[in-house]
Amino acid sequence: MDSEDPRTGLPEPLPWRARRIWVVGSCGSGKTTLARRIGDLFGVSSVHLDDYLWLPGWQLREREQMLEMVEGRLSGDEWVMEGNLGRDAVRLWKIADRADVIVWIDLSLRVTFWRLVKRCLRRALLREECCNGNRETLRQALFSRHSILLYAWSTRHKRRVIYSHMLKTRRHVRLRSAEEVRGWLDALAIPLEESRSPGVLSSLAGV
Repeated sequence: MDSEDPRTGLPEPLPWRARRIWVVGSCGSGKTTLARRIGDLFGVSSVHLDDYLWLPGWQLREREQMLEMVEGRLSGDEWVMEGNLGRDAVRLWKIADRADVIVWIDLSLRVTFWRLVKRCLRRALLREECCNGNRETLRQALFSRHSILLYAWSTRHKRRVIYSHMLKTRRHVRLRSAEEVRGWLDALAIPLEESRSPGVLSSLAGV
């Protein structure tokens, strides 16, 4: 159920009433950045699934506890979440179904893999925290059997198959290039700014 603006050929921006958004996409696609920018537009903090999935020391949180925490965090009327969904993650999909729309960033492997390499180098060299206070190392990112690069390579096709199937009956936006992401985000900001103008606010309130 993803649609395009006939005037531009780009995915249509969200209706101004959409206040619950879930962003998915391959590693390196820019989920965190897009979720943060949408959150900035809406005036809400973006939520990152990996912060609930991982404990310090790269230990996985118990699944039931993780799901309860995510359910509680997304129980409100306004939120922006980013994180991937598996085919068999039934309860997580039920939580995601609370979203007004799911945004799928589906960029080419050439783009996402190069971004991921740069991200790994930056995080390791600058000792940046990620995933609930953890830190990546070059050895972990490049030479480990748990390498995020290996994970991204091996799961990319599977993830596209999952989303192509699971999003057929769900309201979603599919962004296939960095240009589409930028154009869509710019278009999203326009109705939000218009809705904040006195004239529009008055008409929405029935004044």
